[in-house]
Amino acid sequence: MDASLTLRIAIFAAAALFLGWLLVSYVRRDRWSTQHMLDEFLPVLDDPRVGRSPWGYEFIQGTFDARPARVSLIPDSLITRTLPTLWLEMRWARGHDAWLCVILAANGMEYFCDDVDEGLRLIAPSDWPDSVVVRGKGPDSAMLARRLRDFDFTAYDGLKMFTLSEVETKVIMRCARAEVSTYRVLRSADFAEDSVKPELVSETARFLRDIERKLHSDEELT
Repeated sequence: MDASLTLRIAIFAAAALFLGWLLVSYVRRDRWSTQHMLDEFLPVLDDPRVGRSPWGYEFIQGTFDARPARVSLIPDSLITRTLPTLWLEMRWARGHDAWLCVILAANGMEYFCDDVDEGLRLIAPSDWPDSVVVRGKGPDSAMLARRLRDFDFTAYDGLKMFTLSEVETKVIMRCARAEVSTYRVLRSADFAEDSVKPELVSETARFLRDIERKLHSDEELT
């Protein structure tokens, strides 16, 4: 075999091995960096079980106030004109009389949640901010919104949206923006390991309990 050809093959093989090593290192680093992002939620849920979502972030399943709950992280990088955002979603198996979706500071780019396209747009209670969008599925949804007419959603800094349905309560909170330098250079949506702050955890739990009291004040809380 020609010596130059052998050299080229050796260089190609070495380059392939190096690229493979870089890929494995990046995957391991990325997995490690997201491995403990939800640790602050472990004391909040009873019997927590940790898994990993298809997009590489951990989720936790357990019970919250004696009802099944699931906490997930959703990276949103579809809006190219701003930094990607990391969202926290908590789903709690507490059903309601109707379906209602409330979006705060709505901008029409809530691609991280399908609920924004369901139902029909309703008139929001007059005390709510003008930027709030309300969607429902019939007169029962409007009645559900009226029961929340004096609920101060602005008291929850991270709140982006919530959905009430016959089977669950779902709330989405804003965690963090992506790291600026990494995104500008590599267009990679990397988020800090401590994106889920303790105050966001307590705020999420407080919101669920507060809205539960508002909607089911005539029932005994579990």
